[in-house]
Amino acid sequence: MNPARKSDYSIAFVLRGRNDDARKQFFLKAKSLQLRVYNNIYLNILQNIVFLLFHQFVIFGIDE
Repeated sequence: MNPARKSDYSIAFVLRGRNDDARKQFFLKAKSLQLRVYNNIYLNILQNIVFLLFHQFVIFGIDE
């Protein structure tokens, strides 16, 4: 079971509950956790893109 699916299920489970405070708390925690994960992923992707672009420019520079 991949992590995204797992979080979907837990969110659905929390939504079925009646305790609003617990729900809000859960969403705040989930949001901050997701943001941290997404930031890491975006940084990784950005680094890869910059690296690839840099490499291409260097290669094109040599070809000219």
